[in-house]
Amino acid sequence: MRPCASLKLLACRHLGKQTKKLRAQIDGIRRGKGVEHVHPSRVISRRIRMVLGVFGSVFPAKKSGRWDKALRCLVKGLKAARDKDAQIAFVTQMMTDRRGERRGDRPGLRRLVLRLRQERAAVEPGVRKTLDRLDHGGVLEQMFLWAAKHKFSLQGGSADVRSPAVLEQGAGDIRQACDGLLGFRSCLDDAEAMEQHHAMRIAARKLRHMMEIYREPFGTRLNEAIKTVRRVQTLLGEIHDCDVWVAAIEGFIEEERRRTVDYYGDAEPFQRLGSGLEYLRDERRACRNDAFDQLAGLWKDLEADGFWGEMLAGLQSSDAGADSPASDGVTTRANEPVAEIVEPVASGGEETTGGVDVWDAEDSAGPGYDPGHGLASGRCVVGEASAGASAVCGCCGGNHFLPDQLRRIDSGQLLCPGCLGALRERASET
Repeated sequence: MRPCASLKLLACRHLGKQTKKLRAQIDGIRRGKGVEHVHPSRVISRRIRMVLGVFGSVFPAKKSGRWDKALRCLVKGLKAARDKDAQIAFVTQMMTDRRGERRGDRPGLRRLVLRLRQERAAVEPGVRKTLDRLDHGGVLEQMFLWAAKHKFSLQGGSADVRSPAVLEQGAGDIRQACDGLLGFRSCLDDAEAMEQHHAMRIAARKLRHMMEIYREPFGTRLNEAIKTVRRVQTLLGEIHDCDVWVAAIEGFIEEERRRTVDYYGDAEPFQRLGSGLEYLRDERRACRNDAFDQLAGLWKDLEADGFWGEMLAGLQSSDAGADSPASDGVTTRANEPVAEIVEPVASGGEETTGGVDVWDAEDSAGPGYDPGHGLASGRCVVGEASAGASAVCGCCGGNHFLPDQLRRIDSGQLLCPGCLGALRERASET
């Protein structure tokens, strides 16, 4: 059965945007800024995997299977690095915040940071290997080009991301994800149910990402719900992080005591390290208890207010997408287009990009912006997949564009994505 064009358009928008974000984060890791980019890379990879799953009928089965597997490997390959980065940052900040207080704790905390940095350095080759494997497979390029090709072919047609078909599927997907989260309600009666709390965190993350996927079709109706679920997810995340910390510190204490005995012959020198490590363990336990109490209180308030039922009922409204602003076509009054795109300058064949779509104004970086730049370690993938001839933007005069990167507006002028985005912004302001 042929997939719904409106669902396909929504899928392409998400896939193209998230793929660009992921490439930027991976480039940051390559530049040695792992602390800033490792965690976002994992988050974005999960978002893309969810898009591939939610819109499974839209994507070619074999390709999407390879894409999902590559992203799953990326998430797994970056996990150890992310954990060490977060732990190093936390302990370092703790020592800074408590400078001058309980100086006896500092030797243990410094030793912990030392070991964490050693462990982080040990996993770095694995991080590089993971990134090399991803780049060698060309997964990000394939996803970006597939999304660009099909998004371009759908825009200007009858596809509408706020169509009844999209709203119907969105309501069903969100309801199913919400049911998955609500199924863990009973574990909030047991503060020690760590495994269930961890599973609940994953369910909350799934619901939040699902709502974010359908945010545009449902307009502003999901905004408050997303904020609320994000709060639930954050508290569950704090609980899980504290659980991981407590277990890790217990293991570190035993390992460091063994190291001390092996080196000195007895455990007495370890005593100077114990104070700081025990303080950190106790602090994390207290933080966990506080986060759990906050979560239990928040959940009770949500139930008392009928939040979950109201959120799901809102998805069934017949005008669920009515308050969502149009995402394409700038207007000054009553849907009258200011800059209508008549046609692309050129279109590619089945195995090429088929042209690059018109990017939303928020994705444009001004005149000369190249939406394909950087998707293959600095190479312009779009250029490699096209005929290679240059074209000139009638606004900024840039001549480094490929023919299928320009759009002809109703005046006959050819504009690059950056100039077209600027034109739309100016039109929306008037």
